[in-house]
Amino acid sequence: MPCASAAMIFAASLFLAASFSTLVAVLLYVLVQTAVPAFGHTTTSSLALVRGLYFPSGNLIMSLNPSASASPMVLYTEPLTYHQAMNSDDQHLWKKAIQTEKDALDKAHTWDIVNRPTNRAVVKGKWVFKVKHNADGTIERYKARYVAKGFTQVQYQDYDETFAPAARYDSLRLLLALAAHNGWTPQQMDVKSAFLYGVLKEEIYMELPEGYRQDNKVCKLRKCIYGLQQSPREWYACLADSLQRKGFVPAKFDPCIFIHKNHHLYISVYVDDIMIFGPDSPFRKEIRQLLKADFECTDLGNSKFILGIEITVTNNGITLSQCAYINKILDKFGMSNCKPVGTPLEPNLNLHKGDVTGTMGVETMKPRNTTEAETWT
Repeated sequence: MPCASAAMIFAASLFLAASFSTLVAVLLYVLVQTAVPAFGHTTTSSLALVRGLYFPSGNLIMSLNPSASASPMVLYTEPLTYHQAMNSDDQHLWKKAIQTEKDALDKAHTWDIVNRPTNRAVVKGKWVFKVKHNADGTIERYKARYVAKGFTQVQYQDYDETFAPAARYDSLRLLLALAAHNGWTPQQMDVKSAFLYGVLKEEIYMELPEGYRQDNKVCKLRKCIYGLQQSPREWYACLADSLQRKGFVPAKFDPCIFIHKNHHLYISVYVDDIMIFGPDSPFRKEIRQLLKADFECTDLGNSKFILGIEITVTNNGITLSQCAYINKILDKFGMSNCKPVGTPLEPNLNLHKGDVTGTMGVETMKPRNTTEAETWT
């Protein structure tokens, strides 16, 4: 009997704890909806009410706006659905981005519009919206992409192999070190709608994009599209074949690093981002022109920003920085206005040798002022 009573008391305490947690979560949600309506453009003071706990209706993107005098941080909401995009304050920008993507799909003859099949599953699709940023955190452009919901594909019917390599950060740093040592200036190219160049071997039917749908009509894919399970693999195969025909071979340590057989030229591939390393020569210019002939590329010139890393080339070498990423993290945790210090500890802190147990004795460290005390709390 004592054991049974103890078990009942323990179960009751768990129930009360769960109920209390649920109540707190509901109250926080109500507070957020009241303090930050729909997560449009707002200020840091309204976010402070919930101390960083929020439930946004879209992906929250934070960037610095130097022209704002009252609050240096502006919050942008990326819609999660087509309906949200069409009802947002920036709907005219999202409509323009959607039309740009639709024009690219039509130009590539990505699909044929056919009647809905009765004996095959139709892959679902959705619009994905992204606010692209420059290295300093300012907005570059609004981008929309129509993607397949790959998880609705049927394995061995809609796809088979799916593995596709991507360049490692270690390999990128190695090439940047090599460029700094030899005085090279890395150059960068971006392939537009890269996955559309992949050859689709399977017969796949997919929903038409929202905003362009027709009754009882679907699209029969002719090209790979973003979101399909096999798209990254087919795009890599297409690009690798193009580079090998130009005299490049994949490196043994990283299949996304291509080394030319006869020239000091290296190419790094991360999905649709291409970086070219080597001396400034007519051959490097020729390779860039050949890539433009094979794919529709944006020639970005000298590399300045890739994979969240800002690249600065000077006479003294190459500097890598993630300033925009650091500012984003500081904004996320409410540390944008914190007071920076040059040292992690008090300058005059006295340390003395520990005792035989191996512990280190230190004097009690006090914050220098109220601002720092709040910063480290």
